[in-house]
Amino acid sequence: MQNTSMRTTTSGNSAKISATAADFQKEDGAKRSFHFALEAEKIHADLFSKAKESVKEGKDMQMKAVYICPVCGHTVLDEAPDKCPVCGAKKEMYKEF
Repeated sequence: MQNTSMRTTTSGNSAKISATAADFQKEDGAKRSFHFALEAEKIHADLFSKAKESVKEGKDMQMKAVYICPVCGHTVLDEAPDKCPVCGAKKEMYKEF
């Protein structure tokens, strides 16, 4: 079984290849979707690393809430930004979990 960092890298490479194909074929909607997916994957990998570190220390991650942009998947802890740095969605659009 692959470790998580390898799976992240593999899925990231696959998305990059697909984004390149979408660009070549002038599929702007697909290109945008792949960009959103790649950016979300970077954030998710970082959050996973933080969670894994907390587990190693025998602790839970400390957070008030998780906010996810419904347009692109941008994910943040504690408070949504005024504007999504990936797709530009307004703060009010973020879903709180």
